[in-house]
Amino acid sequence: MKIDPQTEIDKLIAEYDPLKGITIGTLIASAKENGWKPSSPFEDVSDTETTELLELVVPKKYIFLDRNALMALPELKWRVRHVLPTRGVAAIYGPSGSGKSFLAIDLAVSICLGNDWFGKKCKSAPVVYVGLEGSAGIQNRVKAWEIGRSKQLPPNFSAVLDELDLTNDDEINAIAAQTPKGAVLIIDTLNRATPGRDENSSSDMGLILAAAKRLEHAIEGLVLLVHHTGKDQSKGLRGHSSLNAALDAAIAVAKNDKLKTKSWSVSKSKDGADQESFGFRLHSHVIGKDEDGELETSCTVEPEISSVMPSQLPEPKGSQQQPAYTAVKNLIKNSPIKGKGGATVNDSCISLVSAVKEIKKTLHTVEKSKRTYRAKKLIEFFIANGYLVSGLDENGNAWYWLPDR
Repeated sequence: MKIDPQTEIDKLIAEYDPLKGITIGTLIASAKENGWKPSSPFEDVSDTETTELLELVVPKKYIFLDRNALMALPELKWRVRHVLPTRGVAAIYGPSGSGKSFLAIDLAVSICLGNDWFGKKCKSAPVVYVGLEGSAGIQNRVKAWEIGRSKQLPPNFSAVLDELDLTNDDEINAIAAQTPKGAVLIIDTLNRATPGRDENSSSDMGLILAAAKRLEHAIEGLVLLVHHTGKDQSKGLRGHSSLNAALDAAIAVAKNDKLKTKSWSVSKSKDGADQESFGFRLHSHVIGKDEDGELETSCTVEPEISSVMPSQLPEPKGSQQQPAYTAVKNLIKNSPIKGKGGATVNDSCISLVSAVKEIKKTLHTVEKSKRTYRAKKLIEFFIANGYLVSGLDENGNAWYWLPDR
């Protein structure tokens, strides 16, 4: 029986399921239903009636959503609330010396732990940090973070120190295959990941952005590019304007050499969040000695209290936090020891042993065997939320002092 190709196409369109689509396989199946039986996998079907069916172009069918369908769409999900989405391509950028790589490391670990970052809620996810600016620098930043936070790096943080070319298909496929689904993939820096490409070229930037989008879809997560500003910092990201246009979110890092201040703000967000500025400083830690016996240092990111909290910072109100903080604050104020662990010569300091001992006195409702552990956890809380500042001296001893208010 002779079939009418157009009739069969109309039938397929009428039964169209947008979740399944119409593929060549659909057309071949329809042809078989209408009597076509290939006698061999090598059969030349160029002259058969079925060819007419296969060669017809299926018109695209758009899906029109009414209000109810729109309201049923998935809501925007945040990896860092009102800063970074769970999926997309984003950037953190700033001039040289602004601390953007330190900030990226601090952000990465906060995401791994699911801890608040500058008061912004984070949802935990694995982070893969592709460090293309030197392995020693990343190792030292991790050491400083562990010293400053008094804990080890979480196991869901991974670093990749091999070269990566975003415009090389094999390398993109390899990094995508090894990155956990739903992860945050940080590439530091975009320039080092695009060797031989011209950032100001629309065609080259198009290739770079296409590769970043491929990575996003492959890992089903967020790709975060660490990038530089141009000579005119007010113009934002260095390179072709299509970069900023294609981003789902962007964090701008700024520095003021005259005032010796640093800050970050959301310069682009999916929900149009304002550009609230968050000040921070790089706090230096002694991380060891080099082969010549000289002290080596690296930094952690410490929020400027005034940028995250009101100038009149309320003291912690928890049943354990309030008395513990009052005790340690009074101990610091009355301490004759100054300038330890990176504090200024005017900052009174106390040691870790003294802080733990003083806080344990306030933990009346905690079992004696657990008071030391609880005291250390409270100290971590005070540091993370800006109530205390910490540092190590040349012998690796921890010291604590009060932040400037």
